[in-house]
Amino acid sequence: MTLPAFPGATSVSALAVYDAVGSDGLAGGTPHLHTVSAEAYLVVGGRGRLLAPGVAGGDELRGTRAPWMGFTGRHDETDAASTIVMVDDPANLQHPPQWFARSEDFACLCPAPFFGEEHVVEPGATLVLRYGVVVADGASDPERAARLADAAAAGLPELLGAP
Repeated sequence: MTLPAFPGATSVSALAVYDAVGSDGLAGGTPHLHTVSAEAYLVVGGRGRLLAPGVAGGDELRGTRAPWMGFTGRHDETDAASTIVMVDDPANLQHPPQWFARSEDFACLCPAPFFGEEHVVEPGATLVLRYGVVVADGASDPERAARLADAAAAGLPELLGAP
């Protein structure tokens, strides 16, 4: 399968934030994705748990270096939940990347290859960073998120072609 080049400033969104508090005591929001230029940035209104290989947690996972990271949480007033997992392409700069992630107030998830160091991109040069994104029904734990990440990583070469 050949896909067209992914343009900058692309957004996939169906945002519908709910203020209701669910049975877990947390208010929720609907996951959505904005990808701008060389950055994949995922905003999920509300609260939930960050997921990384072998661990689930909160804001303490910000800066974690991992091949994938995810977010799981409730997103509507009837306790429906979903999971989003982002997978870094092994050909990307600083693979596996550190992740900028938040789990509360303004929950978000973003691979951050420039999190802890600078990289010079010469004038006229192109920096290409590629990511896979999985959106799944239901809440997840680190084991389910790892299976989703593995499936996404396996599909990246076919979907994106060679780097």
